[in-house]
Amino acid sequence: LVQRTGASQTHRRAQLFGWTKPETMGSIFSNEMQSQIGDYDPNEYLVNSLKIIPNERSALNQMLYWELKFFLPDHNLNYSDKMSMAAGVEKRVPYLDLDLVAFACRLPPKMKLRGRTTKYLLRKVAERYLPKEIIYRPKAGFGAPVRQWFVDGKMDQAIQRLLSGKLFSSAAIFSKEGVIKLVEDTRAGTIDGAYTVWSLLAIDAWFRLFVDKQSDGPPLQSRVPARSNHVQVIDGAQVKT
Repeated sequence: LVQRTGASQTHRRAQLFGWTKPETMGSIFSNEMQSQIGDYDPNEYLVNSLKIIPNERSALNQMLYWELKFFLPDHNLNYSDKMSMAAGVEKRVPYLDLDLVAFACRLPPKMKLRGRTTKYLLRKVAERYLPKEIIYRPKAGFGAPVRQWFVDGKMDQAIQRLLSGKLFSSAAIFSKEGVIKLVEDTRAGTIDGAYTVWSLLAIDAWFRLFVDKQSDGPPLQSRVPARSNHVQVIDGAQVKT
């Protein structure tokens, strides 16, 4: 795929960054919202962003640019930072050292992808220090098993709450019939819409909490530990703890 060239192939590569086909996405919006969206194609945003690197002809480097510009800051780095901080964990990303990123961007494509071997140069360097069964083992992503939850029925209760809520009647953004079809087609295995449904659940949770003013738990204030006004004397200095 990354060997091909041409505008149509660029659009096809851009589609790899979406969870659901544009025509399916269009069907989950209400008629009013569809009229506002018109013929907008979200893939055009990715394609147009390549104008920033007009001299780049490598399809692989173009896709890596999308990864660096959009997927990392909007997805992986976003939620991993939030989840680690929520657990009080300081997370670091050493491979995003600026000098290392600049070096990687200057590498020729063949040093990044060789046949079916990704991260080629990194793996070859790692052979000096690690066993090959570690270096060349299958990639283990750190995403939630959303698709499996869909199959196991663990999302059924949340989906039912989504379909019975006010997101469709009050917001007039989504089509209930379209979302039901998305859920049914995903359950039937005719499309892979699990992550799109997951996004809808997130929007529904936000809508309930901040628009509809509903919450499944105690008020936010009661979930945040009260700050102590206790003053302790340490080495002659007053410290608020």
